[in-house]
Amino acid sequence: MDVPTFVVIIGLVWLILNLVYRVFTRFFKTRTASLSLKYGVLLIVKKRYEGRPLPAGRRAPIYICIALYAVSLSLALFTLIGMIHAGIFAGTRSAVILIPGLNISGEDLLYFLLAAAIGIVLHEYLHARTSLSSGIPVKSFGVALLLIMPAAFVEIDEETFKQARKKLRVTVLAAGVAANLVVVLLSMVVLGLITTNSGFMITDVRENGLAYRSGLRPYDVVYKVNGTDATFNVLGTLIEYLNSNESLVFVLEVFRPGLGYMNLTLIKEPPDNKLGVTLYCNQLSKTCIAPSKNIVSLVNAVAFLTLHRIFSWIYVVNYSLLILNSLPLFITDGGRIFKELLGERLGNAVNTGILLILLIAFLVSVRI
Repeated sequence: MDVPTFVVIIGLVWLILNLVYRVFTRFFKTRTASLSLKYGVLLIVKKRYEGRPLPAGRRAPIYICIALYAVSLSLALFTLIGMIHAGIFAGTRSAVILIPGLNISGEDLLYFLLAAAIGIVLHEYLHARTSLSSGIPVKSFGVALLLIMPAAFVEIDEETFKQARKKLRVTVLAAGVAANLVVVLLSMVVLGLITTNSGFMITDVRENGLAYRSGLRPYDVVYKVNGTDATFNVLGTLIEYLNSNESLVFVLEVFRPGLGYMNLTLIKEPPDNKLGVTLYCNQLSKTCIAPSKNIVSLVNAVAFLTLHRIFSWIYVVNYSLLILNSLPLFITDGGRIFKELLGERLGNAVNTGILLILLIAFLVSVRI
């Protein structure tokens, strides 16, 4: 879908939402919940919370959130340093600004929005939950949609928050980042279980090309080349051999959905120098991957591709939220935490310093 078509569709959807809202406004409000449409492009669902803080016996351990925040901040600083080093010393722009509709489209846009919704809602929910666990009342919780971007918010009792002990205030502020870190770790575990770098999945085969004549078909998974695991380096070597003018023979260990494992012989004769396939690659790391042998016979190719893309986006979006919110940047959770720990004056100084470092990292390493 091209950008103009995407913009037209979004415009029509919001036009319909505005018409429906204007006609049925009175049905969208109850005593404890409400749905509102502001500025024509901001949809807000808000629920008033009438519960009370949890009793002391049911409160979560305070230091878990603080420890997870410390890990998140370390990862964020490490990422910043890596970006600056790559940009200045290697001349590599390794970071990408993700812009829905511009460099995220099609199915990936849906997965991105799903991942953003999960990360943002969990982030705010953990703020609310930890606030209650710390004895601080929560007034309301809500979710929102700005054009296509999901959002969430929590409203706590600010007076009670200000009167709470410092470690409780820090715990509440750290909880959102802690939630994103847990999601990042869980998504890494899932991706590690369902994928392997010792293989590559074929998503398309050019008819009458070398691969097609050798028997390779879409969704075949190649695990070995001449008895060697089909790693990224082995794939590179295979491509080099294909570019040569020699006659070569390769034996591929292939898994084909519905048929199982088989060996296919690929005979390369000049002037053939292209395999004639499209491989499934991680769009972010630009490396080829395949289903783990543990699951390749349990899920079909489409299910694997969908799962991998969903959890890849969940990882990327939550890692991005983790970085931005853990860094002390005035308006972020990290910014407020440093003010709580160091005081207003020193906290602002740290915020300013990190903001300058972030700007340098963006200038030397970010691309669209």
